[in-house]
Amino acid sequence: MNVSELKEKISQSDLDQKREIALELEKIGSDEAIDVLFELLRDSNRGVVDRALDCLIRLGNKKVFDSFINITNQKQHESPLFTLAYDGLCQISHKRIADIIEISQKSDGYTKKICIDIVSNNVNTKGKEALAISKKLIRDNDPNVRMGTVELLGKKVGLDANEILTTMYDMEQDEWVRFSIVESLLSLNGPDFKIGEKTLKELSGE
Repeated sequence: MNVSELKEKISQSDLDQKREIALELEKIGSDEAIDVLFELLRDSNRGVVDRALDCLIRLGNKKVFDSFINITNQKQHESPLFTLAYDGLCQISHKRIADIIEISQKSDGYTKKICIDIVSNNVNTKGKEALAISKKLIRDNDPNVRMGTVELLGKKVGLDANEILTTMYDMEQDEWVRFSIVESLLSLNGPDFKIGEKTLKELSGE
């Protein structure tokens, strides 16, 4: 069956049939098939929704990524669809690093922060991937973006982040971002690590 036939069949199908249709759409994998899978995310049955989301995550291509981003950009945080899109992004972000870097360069602070969060929350993200994104956003005009970048560096990059974070601390004007830098360095090195002449313990006010 083609995509149009499968789409027409959905309204006449029960739970198990809809789940099978989702798998057939995944096998087809075209843009049109992906659009129908996104429609299934709105189904009233959670089993159908979960199957559709799993299919989209396995596909994980640019069409899926862009569609997830478009949903999160609607900023309807209480919407179940937002949660599904965010979860999907977290699970495919390690496969879409180049797309994340590209979109973060031409987006507002909100989308940049989403990009940082999904990379941070993906267990498959490697340090070099997190570093590549961080280098693009570390001097962003939005302090919330810079703060998220600091947290990403501390969580994913490890000790290789020390030089970047210490240099950033000297240049940073925002009090909360500076606090985040200290917290990230603390988690990496412990309280005796120094920025200049002061230890992190002294800088954190303990």
